[in-house]
Amino acid sequence: MNELYELTPYLVLAISALASTVAVYLAIIEKDLIKAVLYSAIQSTFYALIFYLLMVPDIVLVYIPVSVGLLPAIIIVTIKKTERYEDVAGIPKSSSITILSLVVAFTFIAGYLLVLSHAITLDVFPSADARALAKWFLNTTLWWNRMFSAMSPEAVTAIVWDYRGLDTYFETSVMYLAIIGALALARYFEIPKKEYREEVMGMSIIGKTATRIVVPMILVVAISIALHGHLTPGGGFQGGVTAAVTVSLLIFIFSTYFAIRFFKINTAILLRIAGLIGIALSAVITAIIAFSTGQQAYIFQNQPKVIAQLGLPYEVGGNLISGTLFLFNVFEFLAVFMGFAILFLLLSIPEEIIREVIRGEME
Repeated sequence: MNELYELTPYLVLAISALASTVAVYLAIIEKDLIKAVLYSAIQSTFYALIFYLLMVPDIVLVYIPVSVGLLPAIIIVTIKKTERYEDVAGIPKSSSITILSLVVAFTFIAGYLLVLSHAITLDVFPSADARALAKWFLNTTLWWNRMFSAMSPEAVTAIVWDYRGLDTYFETSVMYLAIIGALALARYFEIPKKEYREEVMGMSIIGKTATRIVVPMILVVAISIALHGHLTPGGGFQGGVTAAVTVSLLIFIFSTYFAIRFFKINTAILLRIAGLIGIALSAVITAIIAFSTGQQAYIFQNQPKVIAQLGLPYEVGGNLISGTLFLFNVFEFLAVFMGFAILFLLLSIPEEIIREVIRGEME
C-alpha cells in the first residue's frame, strides 16, 4: 500500500499529461474557434494540476488566471472581431482518429514506462544527493546568517528576485516589449468618447450588481497577494494578473465606455512605466547606496555578502519585508496590472473603428 501511495502522484501526472495532450489535439482540429478556446482552457487546467503536483504553487497562482481566464478572454474578444468558424478544409476525419489514437497510445506507453522505471528503482528520477543545491536554497532563504540568505520564508520569491534576479528582469522586459508592440500596432486606434448609458449598455442588472460586489474583493485579494509575496506563495506578477481580471470584468459586464472611466490607456502607460522604473531602481538601489558611501555592492544585491557587506533592512518595525523583495513585488504588481489593462482596453476598441482605420490605410 505504501508503494501504491508513493506512485499516486506520478499516476495523476501521467493521466493529466494525457488529458492535456488530447485537449490540445482537439483544440487544433476544432473548426469552431470558441470550442477551441474551451479545449485550450481545459488543457491549461490540467497543466495547473501538474504544476501543483510538482509543488510550485506560485506558478499555479499565475497559470490559472492567465491561461484559464485572461488568455481565453483575449482570444474570444479577437474572435468576436474576426470570424468564429474556420473556412478551411482541415484534417480528414479518418486521419484525425488515427493521429489521436497514436497520441493516446504513445502517452500511455511513456507514462507506464515512467512509473515502472520508478517502481523498480532504476534511478530515472533525480536522487536525493542531486538535490543538495535545492535543499540549500530552501533551508537558507530565511536564515540567521544574512550573508547567505534572502531573509524571506517564501523560497520562490527569494530565488526569482534575489538568487536569479537578472533573469527575472529580462523576463519582465519581454512583456514590456510585447506591450510596446501592441501599442505600436494600435497607434491610430482610439476609443471614442461616448456617454455610458446604464439601461442600454452591458449585461443584465444581476451581472452588473454582482460585478460591483466582486471587483473590490478581487482588488483586495490581488493587493494582498502582491504585498505578501515575500511571505507566502504569490508575488507582484500573480497579484497584477489577478487585479487585471477587474478590467476585463468591467469591459465585458458593463462596457468599454464604463471601463475607461477608471482605466485610461495613457494613464495606464504612465503607471506601467513608473512600475518598470521602480523595478530598475530596486535592482540597483543597494549599489547606489554603496557607491555614494564608498562601499562595494552588486546589482540585484539584497542582503549583505561576504565581500559586499551592505544590504537593505529585512524588517521594519518588527515586520519582515525581506529587503528588495518587497519593493520588487510592489512595482511588479503595478507594471503587470497596468500592462494587462492596456491590452484589454486595446482589444475592446469597437470593430467599426478598426475597420475604418484599416480601410483608410489601404486607400
